[in-house]
Amino acid sequence: RGAEIAVQSYVDAIRARSVDQMRRVYPSLSAAVANDWKTQFAMVGHDGIDGLSVALTDMKVTPATSGAGATAQFTVKLTLQQHDCERQTSAILMRGTLRYDGATWHFELLDQQRAAR
Repeated sequence: RGAEIAVQSYVDAIRARSVDQMRRVYPSLSAAVANDWKTQFAMVGHDGIDGLSVALTDMKVTPATSGAGATAQFTVKLTLQQHDCERQTSAILMRGTLRYDGATWHFELLDQQRAAR
């Protein structure tokens, strides 16, 4: 359950449009990915985009091992809907690995990319 909470915290940070919160959950977030999210968040309120909905449409966590040093693989599909006149929708597919240090789950690897519509 802790692995799911870690993933959900990252999704909640996206919902809050906060790269700082995203970094707290995943300190190794690359500058390129952070800048991409900042651009996405900055569009809200401009160019006819009056909001951004984030829906977690699928989450699967598969524990690979247990106990301290345990790992879990996860896949998440996020659907982003911009509330502009065209109601644009895009999806982001995230895959990664979490590691358990005996007390907390931490992101070890995170790959996120725009998914085909």
